[in-house]
Order: sequence, then structure tokens, then C-alpha cells
Amino acid sequence: MIRRPPRSTPKPSSAASDVYKRQLQGRVAARRDWDLVNNETEKRVGKATSQWIAFNLKTRRMGRIPSQVVEDFQLQQWCNEPIMGSEYEVEKLPDARDIGAIEGSQCSVPVVHYTRRSDLDMNGHVNNCIYTEWLLESVPQSYRDEYELKELIIEFKAECNFGDVIEAVCCEDTSSNVGDSVFLAHTLTKKSDEKQTEVVRARTIWAKR
Repeated sequence: MIRRPPRSTPKPSSAASDVYKRQLQGRVAARRDWDLVNNETEKRVGKATSQWIAFNLKTRRMGRIPSQVVEDFQLQQWCNEPIMGSEYEVEKLPDARDIGAIEGSQCSVPVVHYTRRSDLDMNGHVNNCIYTEWLLESVPQSYRDEYELKELIIEFKAECNFGDVIEAVCCEDTSSNVGDSVFLAHTLTKKSDEKQTEVVRARTIWAKR
């Protein structure tokens, strides 16, 4: 989850991304926070939080976090307060396909992406940043002209490899819109898979310019 401050905050000419905190959540998961700070003004320009799980590549199941990693996390818990606040909870994200099935819904034209070698990380999977680029490409220009991206929540559901064909679609979640802000629900699906596997589910929040 990534959140930008109000638009009144000056845009930085340069910014630093500092890891704010790492914290274990049981034996199979952990949280990692970031604080984005303008180097010149020392003011916050954004913040982010993420949840991670240990995954056994051989068994294809969740696994326990190794004891050495547990010790490292305990040494690196730099702050007691989560970056998003103590009351922040992970949201259940809607499926854009369900919203699109509603009569009168406003959805984008699906955008197809072909996984390239340059999209992969050292493990041979699509890099997390690429998923974000793909889902944002499906946002119609009309939204970009009138609004600016304020917040992104993304949930990774399956991995992608070289050669996979991914379809991106987004729909306006009118049931969640608040004031002048617009909520968009996003889904990335693997079109090269017979099961049409859902790869990513996300939500973006756009504020009036």
C-alpha cells in the first residue's frame, strides 16, 4: 500500500526512500514500511507499507521464516509505530471483473501485455514494479486529465513468467467513491492460462486536481 500526502506538499527535486521498520507477524509473515522524505526540505512526500510471506519454491507452499531471518528482523525494528498508524488494517479488495459485470458500470478497454525478459527479476518472475506499470496503463486518459493518483493498494496473487500474456482492466468502484475522490478497481489476469488465473488485484484512489 502506497500513499501520497496532500497536493499542497511541494514536489521534491530529489527524494530518499528509507526503510522505516521491519516487523514479524507470526512465523510465516512480516511487515516492511517505508518513509519517503525530501532530502532538501526533510518533509515527507509519501509513505508505504507491505506484507511478505515466506514461500517454499520446492513445495510451492508457505513456509516458516528461517531463524536467522527472525533474528535479523528483531535487530532492525527501528520504530514501534507502524508507518500507516496503529489502526491501519489491510483492506479486502473488490474484483474488477465483478464490478464490470454490473449493468452500467464504467470499465476500461482491456490492455494486453506480453511478458518480456526485461520484466523479470533474478528469480525469473515478473518484477513487482512491472505489475504496477501494467495496471496503471489500463486507466483511461479522462481520469488522468481530471485527477492525480493519491493512493495505491496492490495484492499479488500469482507469479508471472517469461512469455505469459497478461490482460489489465480497471473499473470505477462507485460504491467506494468519497467526495471528489475516485476509486478504481484493477485486475490483472493471465490470458495465456486456461484458468484465466488472477495475477494481481489492486485499488487506486485518485484526487481531483
